Amino acid sequence: MSRFCVFVSGVSFPIKSNLSTRFPTELVLRKTSQSSVSVSIVPHESRSEAERLALGRFHENLDGFEGLSTPIENTKTAIGISTHGKACSKDLLRVEVSGPDRPHLTIVDLPGLIHSETKQQSASDVELVQDVVQDYMKEPRSIILAVVSAKNDYANQVVLKLARAADEEGNRTLGVITKPDMLVPDSESEAMYVSLAKNQDVEFRLGWHVLRNLDSELGKGSLVDRDINEAELFSGGIWQHLNASLLGVDRLRKRLSTVLLGQIAAELPSLITEIKVKSDASQSKLDIRREPRVSLNEQRLYLIHISRSFQNLVKASVDST
Repeated sequence: MSRFCVFVSGVSFPIKSNLSTRFPTELVLRKTSQSSVSVSIVPHESRSEAERLALGRFHENLDGFEGLSTPIENTKTAIGISTHGKACSKDLLRVEVSGPDRPHLTIVDLPGLIHSETKQQSASDVELVQDVVQDYMKEPRSIILAVVSAKNDYANQVVLKLARAADEEGNRTLGVITKPDMLVPDSESEAMYVSLAKNQDVEFRLGWHVLRNLDSELGKGSLVDRDINEAELFSGGIWQHLNASLLGVDRLRKRLSTVLLGQIAAELPSLITEIKVKSDASQSKLDIRREPRVSLNEQRLYLIHISRSFQNLVKASVDST
């Protein structure tokens, strides 16, 4: 699970600085009176039936987040992720978290994009990761969170290209800038990222947001430390002159709630229509089904009907020759 997803969800996933997400991870948050954590695998449709059955049986219930590392490692083994094996999988890891302080929210954390092949990651791995990301981005009812790191020039970060390809008008994309603390104060790079945050360069209808990671290099410190450091960063320098609604993880959560509510309101009518069309189609299939042939006589008549149809088909074939 990426650090970004940890910050936004508030769920304490294990974070390793040298490890990116290797498969789609769906985090399902639900508000309930009792707290619970469960982990399961949703096999990709490209899997064989035997593989789908085997992976579908993977399910673990936990008392808390302390033991979450074990089922995540077990997931990698089950779907074939390893240092010398494939770098990414299309299978989905579903983590369901319930509790009285949880919001109703579902986030899909996608594998980190690989920009070029290495000794550990082949050209096919690069292509596979992009395929996985694009499949989710193309879903018309989803909100794309395009995360760019201020450590590098955003013009060179392929996520923006993929987001634009999936959402040409930028209507359902929210850009997120991380690691702003790595920018040199009063530098050209800082000015460029501030312009980006103001939606003045790469424009999205939902705009941009800025948040600070844990220690950018080591990933050390607690989430409380991160919040304190973030507040300190945005209270000074050039960041203090930006609209406060664009800064910090708390305000990002509020923005996401508003965005999701708007998306639901916009998509609900078409979703209802789609459900009705599928329901009517299913009903039509049921309506054309004959009454069940219960008695021996009904079954005999049905077989006679089939045999006559077959006889006519054979006769027509013979006559045509």
